[in-house]
Amino acid sequence: MTQDNLQTRCGCGRPATKLMPSYDPITMTFKDLCLCDGCANDYLNILRRSGPALGKMRGRIPANGYWFNLYNTVFQELAGTYPCPACDQFFDDLYSAVKHFGEKHIDKTKAPEEVVIDGVPALRTWQYIWCTKCLRFFENERHFRSHLRDHR
Repeated sequence: MTQDNLQTRCGCGRPATKLMPSYDPITMTFKDLCLCDGCANDYLNILRRSGPALGKMRGRIPANGYWFNLYNTVFQELAGTYPCPACDQFFDDLYSAVKHFGEKHIDKTKAPEEVVIDGVPALRTWQYIWCTKCLRFFENERHFRSHLRDHR
């Protein structure tokens, strides 16, 4: 926590010791939430059960890629850092990269577009093409078509 946040109190009245991400679905951005240790643990348990999905990727994306469903975006770790997928900034942790993306590139977070490629339905995000049969992501139509040859 920063020095400014050390005097902040948790909603329960105890001194705040943890800085946690809070997702605002109206603005589709993250905000910092100051919590005490007990409330931070409860908050993490709630997020694990019902929060935004952030999952590991399969397919042509390297094993260190993470899909964040609220932004329809893949975040990828490169040499211990997380680059913003929309610009050339790098961050030390995934949370900072996701927060930056939500604040600076929210225009890219449109819903996936339904497309048909060679007679096969797929979803296209601003970044990838998503095979609806096996839920794998591909960088472009050429990679997707190559996947279809193996799929049939």
